[in-house]
Amino acid sequence: MRVLLAVVLLCPGFALADAPSGTEIATPAGGGVLDAVRLFNGVEVFHLEPGDVRAELRGASGVPNTSPTFEVQAEVGLTSHFQMSLGQAVAFPAGQSAEVAATPIALRYSLGAHEGDVTGSPAIEVEVAPRPDAPARAALRLLVAQELVPRLVVAANGYVAQNIDRGTSAGVDGAFGLTAGATYALLHGHLHVGAEGQVGAAQYGLPDYYLVLAGGPTVVGSFGPMAATLSALFDLTQRRVGFEPMATVGCTF
Repeated sequence: MRVLLAVVLLCPGFALADAPSGTEIATPAGGGVLDAVRLFNGVEVFHLEPGDVRAELRGASGVPNTSPTFEVQAEVGLTSHFQMSLGQAVAFPAGQSAEVAATPIALRYSLGAHEGDVTGSPAIEVEVAPRPDAPARAALRLLVAQELVPRLVVAANGYVAQNIDRGTSAGVDGAFGLTAGATYALLHGHLHVGAEGQVGAAQYGLPDYYLVLAGGPTVVGSFGPMAATLSALFDLTQRRVGFEPMATVGCTF
């Protein structure tokens, strides 16, 4: 864990050191509309500029067969096409002490070097999440996002996830589907309001797949490099909790 954290912290220096002489380095949190702040809690968009680092703390109330969690995450722009992230999730089981739930590591490749180079700013992300007392999981996400008109951003992620080791009692424990959202900048650079949702299927550690269907409002407040992203998902199926608040507080530097 310490080695991976050191890599994340040193990568911005490598990116800056490798930049050609005379090339302007993007200022933190200033890469563009899509990556200036976290616009959604459940939908990823584009990437950070080379050398930019975003540190975040995220909290979620939990879903069936899981406990409320907090996750510390660091994202870093490696190059004009690649972004890496490293997280540490801690769960809070009812009546028990906090415990490490997962250590997700992700690598994202964006087809365009800059926002708008390719329509929809598409990207591909691969994530591996080792877990201390459960099989490690792997996930693949396809990301698209676009500013349709000034101040209005829409985004969508297709995803598939499963256990890497299928030989345990949990089996594949698969999940797949789509997350999507739209947000509008009411106060440019300071306040976004919108909505996000999810549709798909998941096993939740059980033999059968169950419908995943949820949606709700999202609000983003930002000031300089700091941002807070708040969302409330109302679940429309009985396999998940009826109401799931999520919050992410982050700083880009």
